[in-house]
Amino acid sequence: MTVSGIGWTPKGEFSQNNKQIVPLENKRLYKLLHIVSACNNSTLIKKQVNGKEEYEIIGDPTEAAFNVLAEKAGLKKSALLEKEKRIDNLPFNPEP
Repeated sequence: MTVSGIGWTPKGEFSQNNKQIVPLENKRLYKLLHIVSACNNSTLIKKQVNGKEEYEIIGDPTEAAFNVLAEKAGLKKSALLEKEKRIDNLPFNPEP
């Protein structure tokens, strides 16, 4: 699978085997995108700079990349969190 786009801008296309796909029509991909969007602590912020849309992130760049990926597919983190309550946060710890 390939996802096109530039930087933090949540615009791009999903393709598989050189054919464009609609990611939300694939149950497994939808579930993956839903999880990576709802289960992270980053924020994607849209700004207007000199009349042009620009995006910046707050938080971990890897988590922000997941947010951008989900938004490219049409899933907004804010909309997901309105429907579902986050009950805990388990931070990653590389030490056993």
